[in-house]
Amino acid sequence: MKTTTIGYKQKPVHNLLFLLSFSVFAMTISSCSQDDTSAIPEPPQGDLVFNSQQELDDFNWPEFSVVKGSLIIDDYETEASSQVTDLSALSHITTIEGDLEIRNTRKLMTLSGLEKIETVNGSIRIYENLKLQTTESLSTLSSLGEGITITDNRELLDIKGLQGLSGVANDVFINDNPKLSSLEGLNQIRTIDGGLHLINNHSLSTLNELSALELVKGRLSIGGNTNLSNLDGLNKLIKLDGNLIINYNDQLANFCGLSNLLQNGSYNGQSIIHDNLKVVSDQDIAQGNCK
Repeated sequence: MKTTTIGYKQKPVHNLLFLLSFSVFAMTISSCSQDDTSAIPEPPQGDLVFNSQQELDDFNWPEFSVVKGSLIIDDYETEASSQVTDLSALSHITTIEGDLEIRNTRKLMTLSGLEKIETVNGSIRIYENLKLQTTESLSTLSSLGEGITITDNRELLDIKGLQGLSGVANDVFINDNPKLSSLEGLNQIRTIDGGLHLINNHSLSTLNELSALELVKGRLSIGGNTNLSNLDGLNKLIKLDGNLIINYNDQLANFCGLSNLLQNGSYNGQSIIHDNLKVVSDQDIAQGNCK
């Protein structure tokens, strides 16, 4: 009798080794791919605060254009060798969802690097900068959500960077800038939804750059501007919701810029006018005795 033997054919060992090696390789590639993805840093979130030039130089985000919080430059506690001098690392930024704050710098002379900023949803605050001379690099700015504070900048010559704004949604403070001779930059502003404060700008000689201003919803304060001789730039102001305070302007003798407001406009606040070169009251101005 013929016997049939049923058996099997054994796989070669080298084929099994190949399959095992391929599986391990695929798992390794997958793991590395996941690790590489997770290793890619995300763009900064929240406030951006720079306290030294080195921090600015290390900020390498050429695709980063929107600051999700405030942008703050402050080198008050920084050693002299590391103090901020150049903002070009920020040249790609177009939008700031919080405030733009430049304060306490010791060597920064211009705002070059901020030319692309179009929108600031919060306030602009520029104060206590020892050598800052100009704001002209902000001239692309066309949208501002809150107020303006420009104070205590001892070398500041202009505020031209504000020329793209037609209104301000909160208070405007232009105070204690001893070399600021004009308000060029405010030429287009028609409404201020807060107060307007012009205090202790000793080189300021004219308000002509306010010639478009029609409405101030807060207080109008003009004081301590020792070279200001007239208020002619306020001729279009027709509504003032707060008090009118004009004092300690040593050369101020012509108040006729307020005639339109006090004769034809809406003004229900309190007038505080004293210690100027010419002694007048709001009634004098309303009656045409303004100079």
